[in-house]
Amino acid sequence: MPEPIHKQPPIQAGPVGAVANATRILGYLAEEKGPLRLTQISRPLGINNSTCLNILRTLVAEGFVRIDGAGKTYGLGRRIVELAREALNHGENLGTLRPAMDAIALKYGVTLMLWGQLDSDNLILLAASVGEPLRSIHAELGIRVPLLTGSMGRLFAAELDPVALRRQFDAIAWQKPLDFDTYLRQVEETAARGWALDAGYLNTAMWGISVPVAHPDAPLDRAINAVLLTDQRDPAAIDRIAHDLISVGRA
Repeated sequence: MPEPIHKQPPIQAGPVGAVANATRILGYLAEEKGPLRLTQISRPLGINNSTCLNILRTLVAEGFVRIDGAGKTYGLGRRIVELAREALNHGENLGTLRPAMDAIALKYGVTLMLWGQLDSDNLILLAASVGEPLRSIHAELGIRVPLLTGSMGRLFAAELDPVALRRQFDAIAWQKPLDFDTYLRQVEETAARGWALDAGYLNTAMWGISVPVAHPDAPLDRAINAVLLTDQRDPAAIDRIAHDLISVGRA
């Protein structure tokens, strides 16, 4: 009898070095928020000078990095803006969320923000809706904040293991005193009722209400956050806003 044919398991491809280094370079340029010379990029990242230069030249040619010929420095290029716009407008599927957020913002005169998890430690602002322009909270799209920031952080806190939760809690600069045990109780309350409240702990001038944006059979990835000013902290209004936000998050 012929020997049985054993299929070989598929080979798992590892990361492509040049691509990985290119993304590290772009991330580093974004963090530094200013143009850098070649050695100011290659040394901190541990990339060979010639390799780093070749990658930078490619990124310049594609428009992702710009070069100042006189100073021989490198910074983020305008192509990044184009990609970011497309990611926000299409990649995040805001077609139904945006008009619903606009309607709630106008109804209650509050600022609504859509946050997405960027990595294990951070959230990024994906969209914002303003109810009353003169009373709006400044919301810069693409801004990054710690994962446990405000009311939305209480939603993501339930996804963390105890060690990571304590580490990230201690990294938040709470304006209103908040101990860890109290925070844990607030996280449990959030899970039980389906929405989160930050009663001025992060910023004493503002309260926040957050709800998850549902993804069937997927971990929490996005949250909608409503920011209320001092004279908007009516308990009945908070319940109504939370109820409306839950409807949007489940849509």
